[in-house]
Amino acid sequence: MRFLFPALMACTILGACATLPEAQLSPARGLTEVYRDRQAQLFHDKSFDRAAVTGLTLGDVRLDTQSEVKATETAALNSIRAALQAGLRQAARDTGGTTGALPLRLDVTIENVRLVDPVVNVLSSAALIIPLDRGAMTLTTRYVDTTGRTVVLRRDRISGKGFGLRSAFSKNRRLRDAAQNWGRACGVWPGCSLPPAQVPEG
Repeated sequence: MRFLFPALMACTILGACATLPEAQLSPARGLTEVYRDRQAQLFHDKSFDRAAVTGLTLGDVRLDTQSEVKATETAALNSIRAALQAGLRQAARDTGGTTGALPLRLDVTIENVRLVDPVVNVLSSAALIIPLDRGAMTLTTRYVDTTGRTVVLRRDRISGKGFGLRSAFSKNRRLRDAAQNWGRACGVWPGCSLPPAQVPEG
């Protein structure tokens, strides 16, 4: 029982971390919000003809830490970025690359990353049997046309995948798996230009 209260407190904190921060729920200049929930926000350019696009080119995958991080955390964050890039490349291979009259460039920024805390998972495993901390990160996706104009912008708050013990005590394994899955789902068109419920699983 001595682990129960800390574990319940961790549940409350982790629930808050799994939602988009209020500071990120901001309007996107020149774009219209078409979807919003606790984990995602989607904007479209009203003049953009989505039907004209049947393919993507992969652009930048940036890691925005916004603050100094420890060397060990830098390595963990870079591996999440690499996993996301791998998922996007896999999606491109599976679909045969870019096609269509109007190719769009897909740029992604990884930000507000909260790595898994192994101590929290020790406590929650002892009290609740399940290691609850799966980490979280925000992915900001931009679909950019050939003139440099952003025609679709989407923000997602992503949590790590799974509750297994093997990944529970790694700071980034669950987020790596989530990033790679997200890349496979959103690295194709229309992918993440759609609301979350309409995006096929990666």
